[in-house]
Amino acid sequence: MIKWDCKPSDEALKALEHINNMRSNLLDNLVNPPIVVNECPKQEKDMDMQYTIENTNINSTDREAKQRLRNRVREIYCSHQDKLDKKFHILDDPRPCSIKEIAERIEKGLFTFSWDPDEQPERPTAETKFDSWYDMMDSLTWRNPEDKKDEKGREKAGNDLDIAFQKTLDEVICLTPEEGLKSLNKFATLH
Repeated sequence: MIKWDCKPSDEALKALEHINNMRSNLLDNLVNPPIVVNECPKQEKDMDMQYTIENTNINSTDREAKQRLRNRVREIYCSHQDKLDKKFHILDDPRPCSIKEIAERIEKGLFTFSWDPDEQPERPTAETKFDSWYDMMDSLTWRNPEDKKDEKGREKAGNDLDIAFQKTLDEVICLTPEEGLKSLNKFATLH
């Protein structure tokens, strides 16, 4: 049970009521999960690659090798995406974990505002005042202001990566595991 030092706002009470309803619904679904019965889709001649790999007459060792290669291609793809996000400064630095770290970053200027300070009044008014310390912290973005986000560059590089990913995945699926491994190794050295 929550004890309040002062009366919470109507919005806070509504939010708490919504959270309690969600919690109740979640618990109901855990105790009495809904039963869903789906019809099995009819198999057509044009089956996707996943089905083809797992159900053709290739031996189980090759099938397992291809599955492993497909999983590795996806892992490498995610790793490349992370590298692109860093390269083009898409992601912010991790948030500070202590008051000392907050002070150090502010002193060094390693932050930006998530809103344009020129458009905000200098002193909070009744409409713009921060409700809590967390609201103020959410107005800061933890990054070096010299590292500008390059969303267009990231998008172009991401599109090129998507093309290489799909090509590699197709080769892993269609070629022998040995040839697929060569394609995977080539893909791994892209970025």
